[in-house]
Amino acid sequence: MQSLRITLYEFLGYVVPGILAVIAACSAIWGTYFPNTILHIVAPQFNGVMLGALLLLAYLAGHLIQAIGNLLFCRAETRSEIIVDCKHLSDSAVQVLQSTCYCGPTSPNFKDVVSLSNAVLSQIGKGNECELYVYREGFYRGAAIGAFLCGLAVILRLLHPTLVQVAGYQVTIPRSLLSLTVVLCLATALLFYVRFKRFGEYRVRHILSVVTILQNLPKSDQSKKEDLNALGTNK
Repeated sequence: MQSLRITLYEFLGYVVPGILAVIAACSAIWGTYFPNTILHIVAPQFNGVMLGALLLLAYLAGHLIQAIGNLLFCRAETRSEIIVDCKHLSDSAVQVLQSTCYCGPTSPNFKDVVSLSNAVLSQIGKGNECELYVYREGFYRGAAIGAFLCGLAVILRLLHPTLVQVAGYQVTIPRSLLSLTVVLCLATALLFYVRFKRFGEYRVRHILSVVTILQNLPKSDQSKKEDLNALGTNK
């Protein structure tokens, strides 16, 4: 089951954004270096080697997209509005960490609280739900950049007539349709970015909330609390 989740994350986090990046790169090359070339649209015919090579290219492009995203976008635990909104959860989590796992002389900063809380959940086997937020956060971050690059690539096509040939018929794509495509790509990138920020906040709130709840479990469910206390004593 763990391998299935990793495979799903690799696909959503890297392959899908990588496919968007490859499409954007091909469109940009077409619009820049071969602006007058007619695009022939035919049903693709892939063998196993070619399909594997394309998936590998998309996978590598997805890693590049995520690396760019790490440089451009701040993680949720470093955003000031989340630090302020989640202060009460952070204070509760700090009390739990200090009573079980954390023995430092001073209180950790917000980023460290989230990191330590996530480590606690992983050690006691309660990190699976948090992974869902991580997967979606990574997907929307990569997809936002991929959609933005697609929009830029279509802008390059606006500078030249766009001719395509489908089933023997040559068609000129109107600039108005290309302009609409640019708007849709950029709007999609913006909406995906908003979703990326939202799931980042969900992830942080979930981590801090679960750690706080585990410390205040009712007496009828002490096993999870004992696991948390055992983590502190075995430190």
